[in-house]
Formats: sequence, structure tokens, C-alpha cells
Amino acid sequence: MATGTLLTACNSMEGGQDDSRTPIRLTTGIQPTRATTTQDIQLLAGQDVYCWAKQGGDAYFDAWRLTANGTGGFSSQSSTQYYPNGALTLYCTHGNFQPAVVEEVTAMPSSLLHQVKTDQSLQADYAKSDLLYYYEAGVTASAEKQITFAHKLSKIVVQLEDGN
Repeated sequence: MATGTLLTACNSMEGGQDDSRTPIRLTTGIQPTRATTTQDIQLLAGQDVYCWAKQGGDAYFDAWRLTANGTGGFSSQSSTQYYPNGALTLYCTHGNFQPAVVEEVTAMPSSLLHQVKTDQSLQADYAKSDLLYYYEAGVTASAEKQITFAHKLSKIVVQLEDGN
């Protein structure tokens, strides 16, 4: 009985997870443009981001889904990812991908097909059509990592006026 207690006391593993590992915690922003509406500086609440990571040349995790809370953080995620020993290369993207990315299943693709919604009159449809990308090599363990997306599409506003 004493042996069983000793083995339990020395075990810091719960369900195969080492409690000493640092979880990856991301916050987000968007590189500023001339506009200052929410999706131009911050992801709208409910928008999904997918991240892939490599360590060296090998996949570390695939299609990690994070859902934006609208204030620079994330309200949910598909799982908890942890920093490895050593640096990661982190790739994150947001868009209207077809076929859809499957969380934690879709391997890092060499390309994704992004479709712009024809009708973007609703803010949610505009946000879904916004293609954002982030890449950084040499990411190491930290309490919180700020990622700043870059817009990969142009925003065009067409204003019709009466002619002469």
C-alpha cells in the first residue's frame, strides 16, 4: 500500500499530459489599415482561425481551431496545444475555405482555396470573406503570444452617384 501511494505522489502526469508544459495562449490583432471598423483592426467575435505548427521540418500540430471573442482573445479552441522543447514555426489563417478545414485533421496544405462571398452586406459575411494570414518562425514558450494578421485581400467600396 505504501508503494502505491509513493508511485501516485510522484506522478505529475494526468491522462498522459505533463502539467509542467507551457500551454500555447494566443492573442490577436490585424495590421492596421486606413479603416477603423472592427474587422479591419480585430477579428469579429465568432470568427474561426486555424493554426498549424512545425518543429524543424515536421508537423507539430494540424488545423488547431481558435474562435475569436472580438476583443483580441479567443473564446474557445478545439484543444489545448503546448509548446515543445525548442522553437516552432507558426502559421495561422482566417478565411472562407472550400473545402472547409477540418479542425485537428487537415494537414498543413501547400495551398487553400478561399472564396469571397458575393453578398457582403452583412458584417458577418464581410468578415467571413476577409482573408488573413500570419507566419512566424522561431516561436518559443511564453505566457502569451500576440499574433498580428495581415490582410491578403483589398477592400473596395463602390459608391454610385447620379450622373449628368
